[in-house]
Amino acid sequence: MNKRNNQNLIFVICGPSGAGKTSIKVALLATCHNLKICPSITTRPISEEAAPDIQEYHHIGQEEYHRLYRAEKLISKRVQQFGFYYGLKLGEIDDILNAGYHVLLETTLWGIGQLKRYFNNVISIFIGPPSLRAVRELRTVIMNGWHSYEMDAAVKMLRHESPFDWIE
Repeated sequence: MNKRNNQNLIFVICGPSGAGKTSIKVALLATCHNLKICPSITTRPISEEAAPDIQEYHHIGQEEYHRLYRAEKLISKRVQQFGFYYGLKLGEIDDILNAGYHVLLETTLWGIGQLKRYFNNVISIFIGPPSLRAVRELRTVIMNGWHSYEMDAAVKMLRHESPFDWIE
């Protein structure tokens, strides 16, 4: 597979719920005018708890998701998480890069690996807790709990088995 090549960068943020990813994204977008967010797509309904400062998702129906997936226009596992599909639109990433901007997005560990298969300019950043104890404490505080990939990422980072380019 030929990787897409662009002089601009793709900054990918990953980390557990409650680590401050949205706050970091909002601050970066407010101060870095050559940076644009690329929202993920999801089939889940719009949440009342959505971050008001930035658009983190494009909400689409399952039929549209399957159409985009079959057309190979998504980076997606085609596996439901909590009953919904998630992914990234390749064309939207290309459009932002080709317009002369750097891309900011959030995805899972799997998504980072896929982005690095498609693009040569991906910088992955893990926003994590200071210790495993903090991971466990935060997990019990957050009502919905963490996704399993968030716990896996935190444990790998703390054990220095991380696939990330930058850990904060």
